[in-house]
Amino acid sequence: MKLITSLLALALTAVVVAPTSAQDDRRPNDRYDRRASEAQDRRDRDRRDSDRRADPRRDPDRSDSRRDTRTEWMYPGNGGGSFRWEGGTDWTEANSTGKYLFREVRRTPRYVELIDDSRGAVARIYDTEAFSRPAGGAEWNHLYTGHWR
Repeated sequence: MKLITSLLALALTAVVVAPTSAQDDRRPNDRYDRRASEAQDRRDRDRRDSDRRADPRRDPDRSDSRRDTRTEWMYPGNGGGSFRWEGGTDWTEANSTGKYLFREVRRTPRYVELIDDSRGAVARIYDTEAFSRPAGGAEWNHLYTGHWR
């Protein structure tokens, strides 16, 4: 009985220690899978980086448009106020009724276009005038007369 127990223990040890043929077959694939996974990781990282470079909201300096000196637009009407660039695509409008947050969505040589995401209102600021369009509206309305500081 002791001999059978010893042989059984030895057989179980050999099974646990010795690699199976399934494990041997998998090893080359693991190496291939790891290389494929690393290549996919590089592609994903490159894609994220190119998206980051293309998206001005992710680059607070926005070197191309920062050569543009239009960073604060002031108006005397309705108690006075201003639109001020805060960095990235963030703008604020401060006037006698409060402070409003805007996001820059377009910048051309003629105007800067801002949107208030909370209200859906859009503002276009030209050199001497600002216009607004309500959420879902198609018509631009005169908002203020002012100037770039």
